[in-house]
Amino acid sequence: MSRSGTTLLQNLLSSHYGIDILSQPIPMVYRHLKRDFYEKINHSEDHYVLNHLFNEREYTPRQLNSFLEKKRINEVELRRLIHEMEEWSGQKTVLHDYKKYLLPQTPLSLFTLYKTVLHTYCRTETNEVLGSKEILLEEFIPYFLKYKIKTILIIRDPRDVITSLNEGAGPKYVGKHRPMLFHVRHWRNSVALANTYNQHKNLLWIKYEDLVRQTYQCLQKITNFLGLEQFSNDHFKKGILTRDGNSWAGNSSTKAFSGIDKNNTDKYKEFLDENTIKYVEFMCEPEMLKMKYKLNTNTSDYNPLTFEESYNIEINNLNPRMSTDKYEIDLELARRKLLLNGEVNKQKIFDLFYDEKNFHVLRKSFQ
Repeated sequence: MSRSGTTLLQNLLSSHYGIDILSQPIPMVYRHLKRDFYEKINHSEDHYVLNHLFNEREYTPRQLNSFLEKKRINEVELRRLIHEMEEWSGQKTVLHDYKKYLLPQTPLSLFTLYKTVLHTYCRTETNEVLGSKEILLEEFIPYFLKYKIKTILIIRDPRDVITSLNEGAGPKYVGKHRPMLFHVRHWRNSVALANTYNQHKNLLWIKYEDLVRQTYQCLQKITNFLGLEQFSNDHFKKGILTRDGNSWAGNSSTKAFSGIDKNNTDKYKEFLDENTIKYVEFMCEPEMLKMKYKLNTNTSDYNPLTFEESYNIEINNLNPRMSTDKYEIDLELARRKLLLNGEVNKQKIFDLFYDEKNFHVLRKSFQ
């Protein structure tokens, strides 16, 4: 999820002698693959092709995964995508000399392209583990796991995510303001994948709050997961260094600081109004309870139709009234009802919870 600590985690891990993590090296490739899939199934594009998978009726995760396994990216496609990425703010790693290293003689699978990018642009001579940091790629996780790509999901208090998306420098990092419901559904998607693949040997999920409050303990889980030696207890005594060896100044939306700030939590209390906090807690309550985030409000008598956006919605092809649209709210209410006492229906579970595993984990926490 955007603004959940992915850049912090990337820089922490890249400071380990055995790890090198690229920042968003091929973001347009994932969008291209999803658009291509949409075209194949005649699916209309609704703003973000990397969507939150909530109430998705036109395809299943299995169908997308099957498409990704068969899809091959040819030279023409890749050349165009890299050219597009050169002009896009979401492209963080510059692919130097890509014509020499990346343009394939034969079409490449996503797995082969991914490995090629890592082995070309990471420091392969000194590192045992190579990787990339991306956002909003939860729906690609089943594909990554099938090809034994270890995946780390970082999850942050949704109220702090909303704060970081919208306040201070947030829009500079993620663009114009979007409806609140759009964001909370994307946040819930991370929890859905964490719950679904919780027992998978190649997936690990962590909480941002643990990363900043118990940094070394949290990082030890990660190094164990990656099969590497743990960080020394004074590793970050002089701050965080980027993969280029420079001091990382941080990218907080609301406060300038370097290093690891254990107090960079509960920021929402300073910035969000009660109206927004109630809405986020109502929409995310089952997931927040599962992740042990304490709620401030009693959601049992809350009516989400009374919500009013605190930010001016500026994305033209998103419904500015999405957060209180009756159709959308009815879906949210049906979701809560199913968790509380609804009759279990497999199709409804897949529509509203992504997977049965996620549904049953949330139901246990919510009841």
